[in-house]
Amino acid sequence: MNDTDLLEKLMSFFKEKGYIINNHMDILKIKLDYDDIEVLKKYLNEFQEIQYKKFIVRCLSKRNIKNVSNYLINQYKLSNDNDYRWVVANALLTICDKSLLDSYIEIVLEKKYQTSRQMIVLLLGKIKKVESKKALLSLLDNHDYDVLSQTLNSLNNIIDDEIYKKIKMFISDSNMLIIKKDLILIKENNQLYNLVDIEGFIKLIVREANKGISKYEKMNR
Repeated sequence: MNDTDLLEKLMSFFKEKGYIINNHMDILKIKLDYDDIEVLKKYLNEFQEIQYKKFIVRCLSKRNIKNVSNYLINQYKLSNDNDYRWVVANALLTICDKSLLDSYIEIVLEKKYQTSRQMIVLLLGKIKKVESKKALLSLLDNHDYDVLSQTLNSLNNIIDDEIYKKIKMFISDSNMLIIKKDLILIKENNQLYNLVDIEGFIKLIVREANKGISKYEKMNR
């Protein structure tokens, strides 16, 4: 059975349950019960084309949905498609299952996942644990450029004395010079996913850093 036929079969499943399904996009509106979730997970395994898999992941992207995040983490790790991994990571951010912190940290510290880690880095900023902070500071210290803006964004959410000092050091003139040299070399060797504008990228991370600095200084006036 091809993917088009599978999608028709999935729509029929929801129609038979009494949902109004005029097209596949209506599935996104459904408040899923346990059986719905299990059926969607089954179809996610059966679909072959990435566009269909992305759609099913979006269907499962609901705040606090149960019995999904572990499954999506496995999907993430098994895929070699960076765009698909990003969609899965975005779903994990939406669901926000805070019990899987160790799995999230394992992913964000693995550079082979490139920019698809960005949404999971943002998720760490929502899980205000010592382990989250340690992982985020590691990303900052290592100048992990694929997720640097998101790292600063998350650190801003949990900012304290230590993070404030780290961010101040990070945007020092000497460190910015190192970063600029790094980015020029990385771009020349095509080693960073989707890097186009070095100056724009630097402005972005400085802006994020300054948000955290401003937030901390307001908190401590």
